[in-house]
Amino acid sequence: YHIRTSFKCQNRNYTKISDIVKDLPESAVNLTASFNPVQHIPNNSFAHLPNLQHLSLDQNQLNTIDPSAFQTLHQLKHLNLSFNNLSDLSPLLFEDLHNLTSLSLTNNVLKVLPQDIFSNVANLKTLNLRNNNLTYFSAVVKSVSHLTNLTFLDLSSNNFTSLRDLNISLPQSLKVLNLCRNNLHTLGCNPSLFRFIQVLDLSFNSKLSTTALEGVDLSNVKRLQLRSTSVKAVELLKISNINAGHVVFSGMGLKDDRLLGDLCTMLRRNLSLIKNIDLTHNGIHITANFSMSMCPKIIGALDLSNNNLKKVHCSDFLGNQVSIKTFNAEHNHITSLESCKRAHFNNLKELSYRYNRILSVSGYAFSHMPKIE
Repeated sequence: YHIRTSFKCQNRNYTKISDIVKDLPESAVNLTASFNPVQHIPNNSFAHLPNLQHLSLDQNQLNTIDPSAFQTLHQLKHLNLSFNNLSDLSPLLFEDLHNLTSLSLTNNVLKVLPQDIFSNVANLKTLNLRNNNLTYFSAVVKSVSHLTNLTFLDLSSNNFTSLRDLNISLPQSLKVLNLCRNNLHTLGCNPSLFRFIQVLDLSFNSKLSTTALEGVDLSNVKRLQLRSTSVKAVELLKISNINAGHVVFSGMGLKDDRLLGDLCTMLRRNLSLIKNIDLTHNGIHITANFSMSMCPKIIGALDLSNNNLKKVHCSDFLGNQVSIKTFNAEHNHITSLESCKRAHFNNLKELSYRYNRILSVSGYAFSHMPKIE
């Protein structure tokens, strides 16, 4: 005799959530009630399901959830309310969810968060608020500042123009902060706002300038993404305390030999070696005069995908970078690979030229890379 614990109630024609879940047994642990024409979740809608740990109400038409809709769901760990039409939430909505660790509210129309909305979800680790209409960064910071277990916060695709925080701190536990695709043109935050952040994504904020990052403590950031902003790579390394090896240089307008050379020179001033360099999405078209020898010693991966490379000339542009282990040149315009008879890149193990227009491959085209697996 098997007690069923997982239920999927999708694509029903019911407009009332009670008609969808009323017959479910108390044993239910996982419930997905998605793609239904439900607009309203009344109080105590799941009171007969006290053992729920995973509840997905995404892809419905929700615009109203009553304050006690999730009452008695003390075991709930994961709640998905994404892809609905929620514009505001009751401050008491998550009051009973003491064990909640993951909450997704992506793709709604939220404009503001009540200050105390997360006051009782002290175990929350992951909060996803991507693609809403949030405008006041300080209100978001205030609502999460006490969440000492929060490690991941996604605020991408909202309407922030600055990060004024009114001297409220993000929780020290927070390691990943995604702020891409907002309307940031300045940060305007406390210099220590990102002091404990390890992964910071500011990409696709086209008006964000280099000076916006001046004085901001980025010393603990292990990965900084700035694609499609107005931040200049070399200027950033001059004014910031970030480890130069932790910047992702993808999409930073490094399209010609001079700009690449200036970057390599600046990197070499800061570092004797670097693990990986990501130069994707820069419109790069390297000429015969350029050499990566100007960069610090690369001991990991070099990624030149999604650029305008037409020829690789036996990888001569890599120069003395013989310690590279991975080279990626996918999504370029390479049409041929010529013969290269001298062994040179003895540490290179992974190579990818996928998604090019390679019509001819000469004999010995890979002989200069004898260790490729």
